[in-house]
Amino acid sequence: MQSARKFMRRWSVILPAALVLAWVPAVLAAPPALISLSPASATAGSGEFTLTIHGTDFTSASIAACNGFSLPTAYDDSTQLEAAVPSSMIANPGMATVTVTTDGVASSSSTLTIDPPPAIFGSNPASAFVGSALSPNMSETKSTSTWDAAALATYKSATPSSAAASASPVAASVPSTEDALAASSSSPVITASKAAAQPAAAVHSSLVNTMGGAFSASAMDITLPLPTISSLSPTSALAGGVAFTLTVTGSNYLSGTGATVVYWNTTALTTTFVSSTALLAAVPASLIASPGSVSITVVTSSGTSSGLAFTISPALPAITSVTPSRVTAGAAAFAISVVGQNFTSASVVNFGATPLATTRMAGGTLAAQVPASLVATAGTTSVTVTTNQGTSAPATFTVAPPAPVIARLSPNSAAAGGASFTLTVTGTNFVPGMNILWGTTWVGSSCAVISATKFVCTSQTDPAPSVEVIEQ
Repeated sequence: MQSARKFMRRWSVILPAALVLAWVPAVLAAPPALISLSPASATAGSGEFTLTIHGTDFTSASIAACNGFSLPTAYDDSTQLEAAVPSSMIANPGMATVTVTTDGVASSSSTLTIDPPPAIFGSNPASAFVGSALSPNMSETKSTSTWDAAALATYKSATPSSAAASASPVAASVPSTEDALAASSSSPVITASKAAAQPAAAVHSSLVNTMGGAFSASAMDITLPLPTISSLSPTSALAGGVAFTLTVTGSNYLSGTGATVVYWNTTALTTTFVSSTALLAAVPASLIASPGSVSITVVTSSGTSSGLAFTISPALPAITSVTPSRVTAGAAAFAISVVGQNFTSASVVNFGATPLATTRMAGGTLAAQVPASLVATAGTTSVTVTTNQGTSAPATFTVAPPAPVIARLSPNSAAAGGASFTLTVTGTNFVPGMNILWGTTWVGSSCAVISATKFVCTSQTDPAPSVEVIEQ
């Protein structure tokens, strides 16, 4: 009995100690722990992806699970695992629980967020010009989303519409990657970067999220931008002028017969396409017959540009005749009459560089008084008319020298058949260019004007000549 009691006391000590020793490995072996997931979220409806699990105490025997379902797991090291998540596990929005089990011991869980795919319920506006931007009404914004035109859902319609056309796609115009609609990473603003549409047509594009998850989208009309006009050359013309070519500079001009037309108010001009920024338009004389202002616009399939004004100024004055057109130097003051066109009540007659006191008479004739001081010296001068539109072309006015007067001849006689001699003519108003008429013969080069009062010529032998000094 005593030996039995000793045996029991001995095992009462040995057995707990053995139990403690037996459980030491289990107590010291730490379970796996999850720290983070990458990515921490996925879009519902997107495809299979690789989930990177960061944590501690992972082994080659560690297995990841999503909502209790084991995932194919690759061991990288004791702090990282990679697990393949099938698309079936992220088909619907919600939360998924991710755990890691090692040798039957499970870690704490981490949450994988399954976001609903972004959805467009319509765009505002329903159409956009190439190069413009618009913000669609989205149910949720994802900063990692990039929006592209879905090539298979892109088609051209002859009639732009804000809704998808029911007719079968025709002449499909599929944009390349760089033609695609895209959004900035921080704000989903759709920008049409290039012309995905042909002139006079619209491209309707459904949109997809390139990060995964298709969504429903209303169609948008992507059209070419309106033409613009930045300048005209020339910017004005004179009324009654001749036909000319107008150069129009701007942007968004289209090539092709009739694709881009310059309009003069409501009149289409014959237009030549030079480039997307330059046009030439033929303006007939009939369109600038009267003064005024017109609006120049450019029309393409995208619409009509804003107008730029072109001015038709009243024509310059023009002189038809001047009366008188000639007076003798030293004449007294006299009246001059100027007949022409485009004279106004503000018209001024100019005698050379001197403006004259001018009166507009009935019928548009101008009358002006010329002072004697302006015709004191022989010569020619110009007569012009100035209005607020400019100055006319000049008409020529002649101030003739006074008639020469012979006071005496020296000698005043000679014997017939005698030797030649020098004839000196004394008088007044002699000027270079005058000549002597000896009877019926011009003396010509044998004469020279010495001064305003003296003329010298080689004598002639004609009998009884009469001598005249003539201005030629």
